This record gives sequence, structure tokens and C-alpha cells, in this order.
Amino acid sequence: MVDPEFLDLLARPIVAVIATIGVMDGVQITPVWTEYVSGHLLLSIAASTQKARNIAANRAVGLCYVDPDNHYRYLQVRGQVTDVSTVAAHEHLDRMSQRYWGVRPYPGHDYTQERLLVTVSVLSTAGLDSAAPKRLGTGAE
Repeated sequence: MVDPEFLDLLARPIVAVIATIGVMDGVQITPVWTEYVSGHLLLSIAASTQKARNIAANRAVGLCYVDPDNHYRYLQVRGQVTDVSTVAAHEHLDRMSQRYWGVRPYPGHDYTQERLLVTVSVLSTAGLDSAAPKRLGTGAE
């Protein structure tokens, strides 16, 4: 369950950073476009990516959304990939292109590329909402 105080970060077109774990236990992080629907996060990824290989090996993921208006406000999501499907993956990418860039379809979209629609169940969240610290002087005053 996402704290209502942070739902706006999921509703707005904020680029998230996803962390996945590879087969050699290495963490990989990548910016992604997401959509929050009925308590799940959806993202479309190319099947050929390291993200896709990592998710196939380990379904645990973490995502972070930083408020572009206040970098001291963020939402961290711990989740589990519950579904990976090719069905509607291209349509999702086009929808996300409209959401994030205002353009549909995704520019240069290669519909022959295999894409995956990934569903992430939210297991837990944590957030911080803090005012930015006061700017410290440079010492030149």
C-alpha cells in the first residue's frame, strides 16, 4: 500500500529508477517510465535488455521516484515482479510516450522488437518529505 501522501509521485510523469539484481548478485539500476494501476506498477521494457535478464533470474525489484520540485521528497518502492508478458507491451510503450513526452506513438518505435510488459506488485514503500536545507554561505560574505 502506498501512503496517500506520496501517491502524487506515482500519478505524475516522473521518471523512476529501477534496481534489479543479476544472476551474479550485481545490482543494475536504470531509469524507466512507469504507470501505477490498481496497486501495481507497469513498465514496458525491451526483452533484450539486462533488466529483462535480471528480472527473469530474480523477481525482486526496487524503484525510486524523486520529486522534481523538491529533491528532498521521494518515494521508495520495494516490489515483486508478478507478471511478464508480451501482450500489450508495445501499446504500453506508446501510452507512456504520450504520458511522459506528449507524443504518441513512441518516436521511432520498432514494432518488430520484442517488448515485455512487466507488472510489479508493491510489497512495501518508504518515503521522505523534507524541506530542502537552507543554502549554506560560500564564506565570501
